Amino acid sequence: MRKYITNTLAVLTVSLILWLGLAVYGLFYDKTKGIVFYVSFGLLSVVFSLSILKLIYDELLEIIKEVKAGKGLFDVVYDLFSSLKLAFFLMIAIAIFSMLGSTYIEQEQPFNFYVSKYGLNEAHLIMSLHLNNVFHSWYYRLLLYLFGVNLITCSIKRLPPVWKHTFGKERILKLDEKAEKHLKPISAQTQKDPMEIAKFLKSEGFRVFYEEDKGDKYLYAEKGKWSRLGVYIVHIGLIILLAGTLIDSYFGIRGIMQVPEGDKSNILMSLDLASDKVYKLPF
Repeated sequence: MRKYITNTLAVLTVSLILWLGLAVYGLFYDKTKGIVFYVSFGLLSVVFSLSILKLIYDELLEIIKEVKAGKGLFDVVYDLFSSLKLAFFLMIAIAIFSMLGSTYIEQEQPFNFYVSKYGLNEAHLIMSLHLNNVFHSWYYRLLLYLFGVNLITCSIKRLPPVWKHTFGKERILKLDEKAEKHLKPISAQTQKDPMEIAKFLKSEGFRVFYEEDKGDKYLYAEKGKWSRLGVYIVHIGLIILLAGTLIDSYFGIRGIMQVPEGDKSNILMSLDLASDKVYKLPF
């Protein structure tokens, strides 16, 4: 079942990218929009919609199957939110809408501005989808919240085994299963004293563990174990970034300042022409 969900997610992601790409092309570059454009746009819309419905259907079937097998509903939802596939889809969606809001569509402009630049139908589409104010739209905030939850649950789920493998004694007594599969047994003879080998490894920056048991000599060396935690530093940075983006989405102000040459000003005029607010900055 997971294989089918992965395939559906791939189709959903590709169709979303193509659908938005075609929408951007038709909105900004193709002013004629012939029959080929509308047929292609309609087909991609159908594929995208069916992919969403299929993904939801497959996920519901998987959840029902796992619950019937005795897995708690909380654990099922927890696994869903900590999924790497979900993170991949959310990152693509956030990137696409961020691109639309920061590069292609002028934000917080009046309706007549979009009519004069893109046409009446396109202006209605932009306003109805909140593309005139992407970063304050409900769906953009929802994507940020979901991505934040995904990062937190993913970190919580994967940190304990990583921490245990990095700092626990079992990392010496038992190799990681994935690493052990790639090992091949070899035999070698050396005249070097094990302590000399350990000394050399220490000089190369390794932390060395040495033990003898019934004539057998065991040597374990490691370095760079802290690198396993690097991904969590990245996660923390992303969560801080998401928090800042959400704060800006709720409380941020977009405006312009007119400062003549040689003069000074602390007056900010809002870009939201509907409100026509003026802010006095504290400097």
